[in-house]
Amino acid sequence: MVQMIRLKSHEEWLKHRERIGGSDAAAIVGMNPYKSNVELWQIKTGQVVPEDISDKPYVKYGTEAEQYLRELFKLDFPEYRVEYVENNMFFNDKYPFAHASLDGWLTDRDGRRGVWECKTTQIQHPGQKRKWDGRIPDNAGYQPVDVPIRADGPAAYFATLPVKAMVQRMRDAGIPAAVSYTAGTYVCNYLLYTLLYLIDKKYPNVRGGFIHVPYAMEQVINKPLGTPSMDLRQIARGLETAVEAVAACG
Repeated sequence: MVQMIRLKSHEEWLKHRERIGGSDAAAIVGMNPYKSNVELWQIKTGQVVPEDISDKPYVKYGTEAEQYLRELFKLDFPEYRVEYVENNMFFNDKYPFAHASLDGWLTDRDGRRGVWECKTTQIQHPGQKRKWDGRIPDNAGYQPVDVPIRADGPAAYFATLPVKAMVQRMRDAGIPAAVSYTAGTYVCNYLLYTLLYLIDKKYPNVRGGFIHVPYAMEQVINKPLGTPSMDLRQIARGLETAVEAVAACG
């Protein structure tokens, strides 16, 4: 049986985190770059006092941003009811050693329930910048760092496609789709920016945007378990319905 309790304060919530939680999963399987599974074991067994990072700017940013991101999610996906309780903690009788604190939970119009998970990052943080700013060369060997894509272009462009209509059309066709507010920070971003730059400078009557598609199912055979994938025919059908939505919008 799963039950939720609401703890009286953030301090009390921290005390209950001695159990294994979702944030510990990556460290347990050795995939957390900031904490090893041995360090996690030492913390959980009381041998080491973990560093208090609650006052770190990037942590405070992520915490404060959640409430606003929940509201933005509601605007973009009105078909879901989004709920949240401060200092929540979920327990399951079958796994007494574990707990989960959710950023939110969802209920769709058919009564199906799901988890709302929020992750934020600060690309200007040195650690993030090193990971994403030209971390590897592209296929042509180009590896830009701290340089604009086009010196005579603006800082950013917005896609000119009817994105929400495209997503809705794909969902109506039974194809999973969601609105994204970024094409990434490297090659995909470069491609989208260059496209919109050309439209801005040379082809003002053309629309432009970017669609990320998952791997085809046969491409993930040797990839980590859980890597997103989709049947190639469904991917093709999704792109077709996206184009149909653009045509319908005129």
